[in-house]
Amino acid sequence: MKTFFPAKTIPVAWLTSLFLTLSAVDMGAQEQTPQNTVTPGMPSNYFNNPYATPNPPVPPNTPQPRQIDPQLAQKALRKHIADMKKRSRKDDYKATYNLGVFYIHGAGVPLDFKSAFSHFKKSSEKAVYAPAMFNLAICYATGTGTAIDRVQAYKWWNLAAAQGHPRAAQARDKIGKIIRKSEIAAAQRMSKGYEEKLETRIRLEELKAQSQKLNHSGATAISP
Repeated sequence: MKTFFPAKTIPVAWLTSLFLTLSAVDMGAQEQTPQNTVTPGMPSNYFNNPYATPNPPVPPNTPQPRQIDPQLAQKALRKHIADMKKRSRKDDYKATYNLGVFYIHGAGVPLDFKSAFSHFKKSSEKAVYAPAMFNLAICYATGTGTAIDRVQAYKWWNLAAAQGHPRAAQARDKIGKIIRKSEIAAAQRMSKGYEEKLETRIRLEELKAQSQKLNHSGATAISP
């Protein structure tokens, strides 16, 4: 059964919230129960009792759910996807991966397994990104958007497992039971060289973060 790893940088809960009813507390819209109104559980003659408290405290009404406008939600989703495509063209590997997830599920874009496969492969090859490699292996193992290639599936699950992906090692070991030892050896040979790509990507990200921190510190220092 195919289980594609969800978008990592875009919380699934956020996407779901675009189409579901949200409960919002609007303090200005809350109204108290009118005075001398019998609340559930009170005897009907409560306010006729001379010993009763004239105006007992009454909790505010429970706020009503607020509906999200579907058209606004779709517009926001289209805008978000357009932004991801723009970042993907600039080699943002996380945006590329996320687009693959959208295509594999047909969320906000046409259902397109080939596009999903190509996005997962691009993110995997260029950035050695574990979630993308995990999904790429699923594509190879199941023939989703490409021809079935269990050696490639083993390779990419093996690389994802090396980065600590929580489900990759189990998937690799399972497919390892149905391919030959020579194929496992071939997949392991093909896995070599990606450590250097990963180290390069991590180092570049560290340098970028340091540069942004310095720029932010400089901007703060010269601000009035």
